Amino acid sequence: MRFLSLSLVLVFTICLTVQAQQEAWPWILDGPEVISVLLMGDCNFQFRENPEEAFMNVMPTLNAADFRMLNLEGPFAGSSKDPNVPDIPHKAWKHSEPDQVAALTAAKIDAVGVANNVTYPWQALMRSLAVLDDAGIPYAGGGGNLEAAHQPVILEKNGLRIGSMRVLTWFLVTDPINTRKLRYIMENRSSIV
Repeated sequence: MRFLSLSLVLVFTICLTVQAQQEAWPWILDGPEVISVLLMGDCNFQFRENPEEAFMNVMPTLNAADFRMLNLEGPFAGSSKDPNVPDIPHKAWKHSEPDQVAALTAAKIDAVGVANNVTYPWQALMRSLAVLDDAGIPYAGGGGNLEAAHQPVILEKNGLRIGSMRVLTWFLVTDPINTRKLRYIMENRSSIV
């Protein structure tokens, strides 16, 4: 009988310059029957000359994990060329450029969640999903329609299958901006769960 031990390490990836870690963080349990799943919170990759270095200080830990998943806070949708014009009118937010996906591929991220309040408008979602598709990175929480957005990511390694679903729950119907945003997403060709 195969035993599964989930070693969950929450890594808040705020890309600051820190002293490089030479060894992986020790897992609580280790051995041939242990499977490690590394879940990372909100990650946003912007304005990096070398996006593939975004995780360089935690690469030993990432490499030691069997599964690596994160929440992709900033869509790879491309940004307004005017630094004074936000990509979301009611926020001072800029979307990430498509080349920043190199941060995920270099870190061998297995899957991402895309259900986020800043994945707006629907065109930004669809551009970001195309970038993820081109990079071969599976995602959950968004898609071309509600059925696609409700699909989980299923990953398999060494005979073990795990799944992940992503859901956006921040919409308050009493807030006029959120109500308009939700209606806009739902009425158009894409969906965020």
